Amino acid sequence: MQPTVSFLRRLLTTVTVAIAACALAPGQSNINKLGAMGDSLTDEYLEQVYGAYADCWTELLVLHREIDMGPTAAEAGQPGGTWGEPRRTGYEHNWARAGATTGSMLAWGQHTGLANAVLTQGVTHAAMFIGGNDFSPWSGCYDEIYDGEWSQHDIDVWVAGGISNITTALDTTVPTGVQMVIVNIPDFSIMPWVWSLFPDPVRRDAVAAAVEQANADIRGLAAEYDLALVDMYALTKAMFGPNQDQHEHLLVGNVEIELLIASSSNPLAGWVADGIHPRTVVQGIWANAIVTALNLAYDADVALFTEEEILTNGDLTYGGADTLEAQIGPYEAYITVFGIPGDLDDDGDVDLNDLAALLAAYGSCAGDPEYNPEADLDENGCVGLSDLAILLANYGAGSP
Repeated sequence: MQPTVSFLRRLLTTVTVAIAACALAPGQSNINKLGAMGDSLTDEYLEQVYGAYADCWTELLVLHREIDMGPTAAEAGQPGGTWGEPRRTGYEHNWARAGATTGSMLAWGQHTGLANAVLTQGVTHAAMFIGGNDFSPWSGCYDEIYDGEWSQHDIDVWVAGGISNITTALDTTVPTGVQMVIVNIPDFSIMPWVWSLFPDPVRRDAVAAAVEQANADIRGLAAEYDLALVDMYALTKAMFGPNQDQHEHLLVGNVEIELLIASSSNPLAGWVADGIHPRTVVQGIWANAIVTALNLAYDADVALFTEEEILTNGDLTYGGADTLEAQIGPYEAYITVFGIPGDLDDDGDVDLNDLAALLAAYGSCAGDPEYNPEADLDENGCVGLSDLAILLANYGAGSP
């Protein structure tokens, strides 16, 4: 039988009071050690010449949030001051390698290295930020799509290959129990080096469409594996604008960052001298997005960088007012957390739709016509008070 409205009101009041009266069991709090897989956007800048004046998001978290990614090779006393490929001289648990594609991620053993670090070295959280080079002019299919040489079938095959590689990495790392954030693929067309060589924005959009196709599959993987997803594609579009109307500036802490400029000496530039890698301010914003995902999904309890800190870390002076959110919105808008208890429709949040589905099944047990196994959150064979309490405890989670 369906519960009456008056009964549900009394039930909701009872559950609300009970939740307020006692502390809910917390999720995993704090990061013991952080690991990473990826390419040069995650690999320590200290490995490159531009590391003399810029930091990437992993370095920012280690240097300014005391996140433990393990010692550098020198700090660990490694022979020759190196871990060997792919880590080289950087942090022990940062397996990202400049130039990596989804294929070379596997060939270099980023996934197996991270999995071993989870099982034997205390890594509890990780981020996978890979795939950009699969669509880059220097190691991917950018030219072919831009020039119209590839059919949709060619693109489908290419995308499927990259997704297969990412799936292999997830199949290796997720079963270890690591708290994983997956970051989707930004459009490399925002990079000055790219748009200077490929000036037609409409044709650049053709490449962006292929990236969006891959990102749809990455979102599907995040849902399948119950991971937190960072929509870096959407975030970078909000920051840099679409190919046909690129933004010249981004106001951070009331300071204009020059998004079309690449420079080794100008801290206001959005890019290092190669026009490919973002300078510290942009990486600081990316760091906040990844931290937001870790906090929302896994209660990592890491403080976001303030706009003043983002500027200070990039050798700039705060302009006296926070201005970033007015342009790009809250970081939560770019995060989807899959696998939240109570997310019955598996859309990455717990909302009224989920509550309605649970209430429709309330009071039923396995074998009853109204029974919904997705609503049986405690898996005891019936949908009841404990299931409702679980959903209400997570109500609003994952929502921007």
